[in-house]
Amino acid sequence: MRGGDLTSLRGDVRFPVASLETEPSMRPRELAEVFGADRSPDIVFEVDSVSQRNHVGECIVHGLLTMNGVTRPVAFLGRTRTKGDRVITEGTTRVDLRQWRIHPPRRLGLRMSPEISLSFRAEFRRRPGHQTALARPDLDDSR
Repeated sequence: MRGGDLTSLRGDVRFPVASLETEPSMRPRELAEVFGADRSPDIVFEVDSVSQRNHVGECIVHGLLTMNGVTRPVAFLGRTRTKGDRVITEGTTRVDLRQWRIHPPRRLGLRMSPEISLSFRAEFRRRPGHQTALARPDLDDSR
């Protein structure tokens, strides 16, 4: 992120499939099987652009989402705010898992919907002496 300009934000976020939180909850082995963790243990979102929608912090975060070894473009509708030296961005989108060759699991004999909501919360802080920011996976933004 250059000069505090959110639209200049670029980079990627990666996290292990095992760290996913689902509703209803899935066991680690089931998560690994559904999301192809043996072939592709991480889910990666590479931010390629951010556009601000209005002056109250709404934005669209565009990028490439890789799951199960398949990469597809995704756009999250989000909101940003600053708190001291931090920029906090949250967003959500709906995707169809079949576009990533992921087959939804069965529950009680019924297949779950392939369309899911994905959401994120990221906190960025300026690194001393750099024009970049660090993302902190921190659920508590009161600090």
